[in-house]
Amino acid sequence: MDKIFDKVKDIMMDESDVEEELISMDANLMNDLGLTSMDVFSVVAELKKAYKIAIPERELRGFVSVGDIVRYVASKL
Repeated sequence: MDKIFDKVKDIMMDESDVEEELISMDANLMNDLGLTSMDVFSVVAELKKAYKIAIPERELRGFVSVGDIVRYVASKL
């Protein structure tokens, strides 16, 4: 999962103004990182391209932390 976490972190930094040191598995996407729902959507869109996986929009509601995204991607690979 470390590789997936690194990819998620890279995409988050590319798609938003989040500082690298703030991104951890436990970081809350909105409260800790200040991401908007549109930021999360952009991150997920890039992950879909990078890993060639489907992530239905209804799944986005379940993504509260960085770890939620990492675990979801890992479960699809």
